Amino acid sequence: MPDSQRTPESRPAGDGRSGAKGGKKTRAPRPNPGLLRHQARMLALQVLYEIELTGHDPRETLANTFADAEGGEGQAAPPAVQGYAERLVHGVLLYLYKLDPLLTEFAPAFNEEHTPAVDRSILRLAAYELLYEPEVPPKVAINEAVELAKHFGGDGSARFVNGVLRRVLERSGRLKTDSAQVGAPAEK
Repeated sequence: MPDSQRTPESRPAGDGRSGAKGGKKTRAPRPNPGLLRHQARMLALQVLYEIELTGHDPRETLANTFADAEGGEGQAAPPAVQGYAERLVHGVLLYLYKLDPLLTEFAPAFNEEHTPAVDRSILRLAAYELLYEPEVPPKVAINEAVELAKHFGGDGSARFVNGVLRRVLERSGRLKTDSAQVGAPAEK
C-alpha cells in the first residue's frame, strides 16, 4: 500500500510521521527557559527563607525542598530548575558578606527588627542576580523580585523591593542609559 494511503495506525513504526494532519512530526513541547528560571527563583527563595529563619544546613534544606517540590503533574522539578535554584542559593550564601552591607546602605531598615525575613531573602536573591549573574538582564532580575514580593511579601513589599534594587542596579554600573529599559513600576 502506498504511504499516502496508509492510516497513522498502519504506518510502520519509526517512519518519521506521527499521524498528525499533514504528516508533520510532533515533538514534546520545549520548556520555557523563563518559566524554568522563575520556578528556580521560587525554590531558591523558599530555601533562603528557611535557612534564615531556622539556621538549617543549606545542603539539607535544598535536598528537602527539592524532594517536596513538584514541577507539575506530580513530577519533581526539572533538573534545570533544581540546578539554577542551587546556583542561586550557593551564590547568595557565598556573597552574603557583600550583599548585606550593600542592601543595608540602600535600605537602612534592612535588619531583623524592621524588614520581614521574606523581603530580605528576596532582596538578597535579586541583588545576587544583578551583581553576579551577568547573563540575567537587570530588568528580569528586578521584575522577578517584584513579583515574588507581591506574591509572598506584605502590602508595601513590592514597592520597597523595587526601590532598593533600582539603587543596587545604579551602583552596579549595569544600568542602561535608557532607564525605561530597566525595572517596572511596583504597583499597577
